[in-house]
This record gives sequence, structure tokens and C-alpha cells, in this order.
Amino acid sequence: MRVKSFLFPLFLLALLPLAGCSGKLAVVKPEIVYEDSEAVQAGMEYLQGRGQELQDEILAAQEAGGKKRGSREEAQRKTDDIQRLYGAEERQVRERVNQLFLKALETCRLRGRYTAIILADAAIVYDPAADITRKVIEEMNKTSLTFTPVSPRDGEAPAPSGE
Repeated sequence: MRVKSFLFPLFLLALLPLAGCSGKLAVVKPEIVYEDSEAVQAGMEYLQGRGQELQDEILAAQEAGGKKRGSREEAQRKTDDIQRLYGAEERQVRERVNQLFLKALETCRLRGRYTAIILADAAIVYDPAADITRKVIEEMNKTSLTFTPVSPRDGEAPAPSGE
């Protein structure tokens, strides 16, 4: 019985931000959005293709390093640079998709006149009609994301395009 008495105040504390909220609430399931949106699929396809290109560069650098004496350090440095570049590519995709997700959420919030959109996992119970996950996916799918390879010189993602 101590567990129930402990959880109830936490439940009330979780609802505190919604106190005085007289508008409609909506819920979203981001894991489904990220699973089903075309933007995420485009990002994954881009990363797979780019990853293969960079892997080929690593293999070429390692092969060249094995043929020349004293070039192993150079090959390792090139491998490290390529791995950092791939990390920047992943960040570019993640940031662009997250920006699009937030933009779609805000558009759906305004269009549906919701006061707030919360994660479905954060809601204890909710009416299934409050779930706007499919609407968010549809909104995201209206925008075709394209990705540009990150510059090896600076390791920074290029300016967004295709939005």
C-alpha cells in the first residue's frame, strides 16, 4: 500500500503543467512517426549509400597503407577522418528529420487547435481520437528531404535543402 501512496503524488505532479489547460490535448507516438515517415526512410537510404562510399574509401586507404612502408599511420588517420565524416553525416540526417518532425507537430497543433501535444507514452490514459500520429506522418510526408554530403574539410553539415 505504500507504493500507491507514493505514486499518487507523483501522478499529481506530472499533471501540474496541464493545470489550467482548458484546450484540447493531442498525443503522438514518435516511434511510429520515425518508423513510417518518408523523411526517415530517405535519411536511412542516404546514410546507407553514403556509408558504402565512405567504407570504400576506408578500404582503399587501408590497402594503400599496406603497400607502402610508413603509410599505415596515414591510412589510420584517413580512416579516422572518414569515420568522423560519417558521424557528421548521421548528425545531419538526425537534425534535419528532427526539425521536420517538430515543424509537423507545430503545424498539426495549430491546425487542430490543440493546446499541447504530449507523447502517448507519457499519458496514463487517453481517447484514441486524440492520437494524431498519422496526421503528423502525413504532414512530414508533404516535405521531401534531400541530403548533401558533408564537406570533408570542415565536417559540418551543409545548409538545409529540399524543405
